[in-house]
Amino acid sequence: MKDIKLALMMFALWMLAGCQSTQSLHTAKALNELEVSLQQANYTQVQAIAEKAQQGDAKAQFEMGYLSIIEAFPENTYLDAFDWIMASAQQGYAHAQYYAGLFYLDDEIAPPDLTSAQYWLELAAAQQHTPAMYELATLYSYFRPQMGLPMDSEKTIYWLKQAAALNLVDAQYDLARFYLYGVHGLEKNHAQAMHWIAKLQQIQDPRGNYLLGLDHYLGLTQAVNEQAGLKYLHLSADQDYAPAQYDLALHYFEHHEPQIAFNWATRAAQSQDPDALLMLGRFYFSGTSVEVDRAKALSLFHQAADLGLPEAQTLVVLFDLENAKTSEQKRAAVERLRQQAKAHNPHAQEEMMLLYFTQDPKHASDAEQFVSLEHAFMWAVILKQHPDFSEMSERSRQKLTAAIKRFNRQITLSRIATLIDTANICVISNYQKCPL
Repeated sequence: MKDIKLALMMFALWMLAGCQSTQSLHTAKALNELEVSLQQANYTQVQAIAEKAQQGDAKAQFEMGYLSIIEAFPENTYLDAFDWIMASAQQGYAHAQYYAGLFYLDDEIAPPDLTSAQYWLELAAAQQHTPAMYELATLYSYFRPQMGLPMDSEKTIYWLKQAAALNLVDAQYDLARFYLYGVHGLEKNHAQAMHWIAKLQQIQDPRGNYLLGLDHYLGLTQAVNEQAGLKYLHLSADQDYAPAQYDLALHYFEHHEPQIAFNWATRAAQSQDPDALLMLGRFYFSGTSVEVDRAKALSLFHQAADLGLPEAQTLVVLFDLENAKTSEQKRAAVERLRQQAKAHNPHAQEEMMLLYFTQDPKHASDAEQFVSLEHAFMWAVILKQHPDFSEMSERSRQKLTAAIKRFNRQITLSRIATLIDTANICVISNYQKCPL
């Protein structure tokens, strides 16, 4: 059983556990309380559960499945957990049906099966199981695109509204955010956004003040009011909400108050916010508001990279490339960068483009320089299409312009069209049919 699978599942459930209780036994709160009680069960209690499960008790079968996931039975495998969960789900136990849906979204036993996941999650949702409703929204908004299927915004919103109406906090937060930004088929709607934000504020959820702060600060559904925005961002940050702390760090850095920015970045980094870890690393690297400490900076970049932040992952490779002592180490670093770029990391794509553009003419023939330029051009085409990277940095634009001017007599319009087509094929084929 892979530890990461358990960690992801437990994290998802922990995030859902902060909702208000309803009369239903199938709320996230009820599920979390059951899980906590199982984690604390002693040997006698565990053996009693096992005995009931063998007798066909649906609740005990679910409990056996969960206990197998957390390895209370060392001899039980992930497949054993699946079997117990499915036995319970087939008897109509809602928590088990929810977990069955999660199993089918996982790839531990077999490739994800969205049809089966949807089937079990809908059975649980029919019993007003709010985590299942939320997971259905996630299935339509996240898992379908991951499987190459179109996102279904209508069903995403439907299930979010169902869960939010039963006081699932994460669903209320998502709806507030969607109405603020006008995404997933929803138009920006100030009244609806404020309705769900108020729900969050009523239970002291820091995301309520955070969203209200963003609305004022950015003018999402009302006139820009920076001071009001900062007021609510501070309220959220004082509740130890890391995204608010990070946004305040950005604000104060942009307004030339680096010491205050450093302090907020430090607080956000304590919550392992990846963006804050990266920002704090930059402070230590440059010696802004703190003494230069390259080792500390690299450690922070590694932490952010381990949390999946693409920009930090690229920075770590660039560190290795800069400090490579042999040609073999350099090639290994460039290959890591290339693999990041092929994994749709826009920062790595930009660096690959720059590497090709900066090939030293003293150590390359005209033909090699020409091939290098073509590769750089294709990475530029790919980079410009990235949804999270609408514009290249000024450094990249300058390099691109200079290089194209240098070779403008060698690249014909028809060749440019061919390169664009090749770059598009690289993306469509997930780099399986690609010269890069």
